Amino acid sequence: MSINTSRIAKNTIALYFRQIIIMLVSLYTVRVVLEILGTEDYGIFNVVASVVTVFGFLSGAMATVSQRYFSFELGRSDFDKLKKICRVYLLCSVHNIHKDHKHHEREICRNKINSLFVNMDNFNVELLHLNFII
Repeated sequence: MSINTSRIAKNTIALYFRQIIIMLVSLYTVRVVLEILGTEDYGIFNVVASVVTVFGFLSGAMATVSQRYFSFELGRSDFDKLKKICRVYLLCSVHNIHKDHKHHEREICRNKINSLFVNMDNFNVELLHLNFII
């Protein structure tokens, strides 16, 4: 066996061992949580955990995709297209802000974003400022 094949075999065995341990711990914790919460509360717990997981995944995916498009357009030095991508990203973010924040905080963010759309030439500074508000 070559060194790489040996390393791959060792890593594969380690990953299987890790997966078995995770599965055993998960089966035990499900039993304990089900015992403590009961069937109805355990169902509610699973629904809430699923919703949180989905929104966490969507948030991470959106951040990754937007970063990819920002980097791509910065590399091409196409600032007009970068401004359009920035607007779309901000509109998606504003939708989340409106759902999560109180009225006066939403008003501050709305004013910042309106000024950002009017004057997109200085969008880097405004975006940094907006990120600190959020």
